[in-house]
Amino acid sequence: IDGDKLNNGIENLRLVTAKVNCLNRSRHKAKGYTWNKSVKRWQASIHIDGRQKYLGLFDDFQLAVNAYTIAKEQFHKYHPKLT
Repeated sequence: IDGDKLNNGIENLRLVTAKVNCLNRSRHKAKGYTWNKSVKRWQASIHIDGRQKYLGLFDDFQLAVNAYTIAKEQFHKYHPKLT
């Protein structure tokens, strides 16, 4: 929950599917937005069910980050299955 990989206390763990847990992995510092050299603008995209969804090109870095953040809130919702 707190992002600390060494904190494995029960109060810091959550019950999620492997797919939801993979959303926490960070392979790159910038996630969902990158500089597009060919058009000299920031590009935002997000992965949904294994497919990349294009979010647009932006003149401003913060606009690309905002587009990704909004899409993440919309498409990567955490819904625990309680049994």
